[in-house]
Amino acid sequence: AALYGDQVMRHFYAADFLNDDWGIKGPKMVFVTACAASNHAMGYARDMIVQDEADVVIVLGVDSLSKATFAGFHALQALNMTGGVPFGQDYGISLGEGAAAMIVERESDCMARKGRIHAYIGGYGFNSDAYHATSPDKTGKGAAATMAGALAMAGISPEQVSVICAHGTGTEANDAAESLAIARCFGEHAYHGLSVTSTKSLYGHTLGASGMTQSVIMIDSMARGWIPPIQGFKARRPGCDLDYVSNSLRIQSVDTIMSNSFAFGGNNVSVVLCKNRPPTNGGVTSAEPIVISQWSALTPHIQDLRDWVAIHDQHEDPLPRIRRFEGFRIRNPRLRKFNKAPLMTRLAIESVDRMMTAFPAQSWHDWGLIVGTARGPMKTFESFYQAIVSDGMAYGSAVDFQHIVMNAMAGQIAIANGFTGCNTTIAGNAFLAVKHAIEWLQHAQEPAILVSSADALANRDCQLLPQTQYGDIAWCDGAATLLLERESAAIRANRPPLGYVDSMVAASFPVGSMGLAEQMHCMQQSIALTASAIDVHVHASLGCEVPVIEGVSRVSSQPYVGTLESTTPLINVIYALILMDPDAEWLRRFHGIAHIPQVILMSYATISGQCCSFILRRGVTL
Repeated sequence: AALYGDQVMRHFYAADFLNDDWGIKGPKMVFVTACAASNHAMGYARDMIVQDEADVVIVLGVDSLSKATFAGFHALQALNMTGGVPFGQDYGISLGEGAAAMIVERESDCMARKGRIHAYIGGYGFNSDAYHATSPDKTGKGAAATMAGALAMAGISPEQVSVICAHGTGTEANDAAESLAIARCFGEHAYHGLSVTSTKSLYGHTLGASGMTQSVIMIDSMARGWIPPIQGFKARRPGCDLDYVSNSLRIQSVDTIMSNSFAFGGNNVSVVLCKNRPPTNGGVTSAEPIVISQWSALTPHIQDLRDWVAIHDQHEDPLPRIRRFEGFRIRNPRLRKFNKAPLMTRLAIESVDRMMTAFPAQSWHDWGLIVGTARGPMKTFESFYQAIVSDGMAYGSAVDFQHIVMNAMAGQIAIANGFTGCNTTIAGNAFLAVKHAIEWLQHAQEPAILVSSADALANRDCQLLPQTQYGDIAWCDGAATLLLERESAAIRANRPPLGYVDSMVAASFPVGSMGLAEQMHCMQQSIALTASAIDVHVHASLGCEVPVIEGVSRVSSQPYVGTLESTTPLINVIYALILMDPDAEWLRRFHGIAHIPQVILMSYATISGQCCSFILRRGVTL
């Protein structure tokens, strides 16, 4: 039972506890892309500073070694029991645990307080291999592309990079593929003048913390004028033919570092770290409006738009406390192999597929995908954990293990559809995924980004969730997906904008406070929006009171659909888009709304103090 209830609801919300302890009220983001997570957090912190979203960002990478983790890597036969040697002849991972943190701020602010500038975050890139659940693409294309993206954002050439701190796990699949990717990206420089190292031979693979731990070590090494070595290196393995720093420190002046993190699910992240100020600040390159041009929603009682009408005509009051899918299978024969995946992943793939059938297949492969998730596939974790508890750690399932990492769903969606654009998974509510998608589209990096989320209740959820502090909530399985793109891209593709996403703000407040009211007020002030300009307030809440805006109608999908822990915010966006549809007079009449809304305030808040809100402006038509 310790795996469930209130604590597991917040298991991936370490940031919530830090916010409570330190009284931090700014935006927070928790990336859960396995080994790529903390490198992504570092790159995102840079974006927050460049876009004036924060004055100071605390970046933390942390992971602790557990029996489940050890059993999973044992099941994959990926461990080296005597010590991993990246790129060397001895295959296998040595697992570790640890944490690393850094403060990211503007150069001018650091100098004003007479602080020490350790390094500049020049740029970062992230994408998906769309290849395999646990193995990297052998061609190295995805990893090479993310390295090139980081260089482009930093405004530097490959020849300016002194050293790469490789992901370098020590496995046969990773090290050869990463070496090839480095050669693809850096060309001749990969063989003449570029040093390659990996710090994992010194303290093991710290998984989610690995990007930050290696980056902190490399920043310190840059200041000292040396490069840390790969310990225990005897000889290169086949496919690894670069200049690896081995066994002893290499004394070398270093001006620019690239830090690589490549994870399960095909998530790739590369960060450029510079001793001196990089040529560009990699800020927002496009102020073009971001629009929602398609949507898809899937719950046990919603399959298409007609079902939205039915659930209001036949509204049950109160809703059943639990609504689950039974025996759900993906419809598309092309995707039937994914019916072996956890229910949550199947729902997400089906939600995306129902949307993608409207588009020619060749048009979407470079699209991005950002997923919001609350707790991952708990039912699959139940199965995996119970096996190692009852039978021993040697009996962990390799099949289950590849699906219990939090980013597995995003990886499977990418593989199913060949999405090789940006790809990441964010813990918490799906509005945070929408926020990151908007910001990345403003970098003009991707033509379009899908934001997806799914929830599937585990057996113990059904027993314990009704007993938690979240109150009288009707819980539900389901998935939803939005297509976000720049306005010009939507119009070129003959996809009329359904809604314009504007002025998104995220914040954190102490547990139990009226943080959402304060946060919404700040958002309205930032765009000089008065309450009289808001037509409707569409809200979602998880265990906390939602403030009333005087004179503004407040509605939510939750009384009619139920609550999906991470997906309800996306379903609420769809609810708002339907409210704006000229043909949806039935829904406006149901809520007593006299006119078609032009401006809708979207908001979401949880009992843990996580708040998001933004403005949705009416587009063309549904």
